[in-house]
Amino acid sequence: MPLKNHIYVLQSFFFGAVFISIIYVVKNALGYYEFNFAYLFLAYLILNLPTFYLHFSYFQENRGLGVSITRSQIEMTHNDCLRTILVDEIAQITTYCTPGRYKSRNLDYHFASFEAYCFSRVKLKTGEEIILTNLLINRLEKQISQLHGVRIKRESVLYPRLEMKDK
Repeated sequence: MPLKNHIYVLQSFFFGAVFISIIYVVKNALGYYEFNFAYLFLAYLILNLPTFYLHFSYFQENRGLGVSITRSQIEMTHNDCLRTILVDEIAQITTYCTPGRYKSRNLDYHFASFEAYCFSRVKLKTGEEIILTNLLINRLEKQISQLHGVRIKRESVLYPRLEMKDK
């Protein structure tokens, strides 16, 4: 998993941390020393626990996996073993994303840090399911959409957990 994908999905968290740090510096410069930065930062971390959960579960799901998507196939590498899944073998792909991402596929900034996460469940005709996350592939929905002849379904969910099932 490329480091740039991790940074991309966590950018809202980093921007929030920088914003809180700026508030701390400005408050101290203005003489508000009774302002307790530790409580503010702790509250910020607690509010971002769902994001950390998503990041960890996505990382665990696709650890050591490499994926390349073309118009006719999905190539997956794991421990130097290459597996090619042709479009003919795929029954359906369901992509789960937050409402902001559902409305606009090119959403580059996310107010809540968990809005950056999405995943696709690839169901093969054999019954096997493969989960691809956006930690694995940046712009996952755009990559998935280039597969021709595959039924692609999009689901809008508030919190895209990997445990979600189709409706």
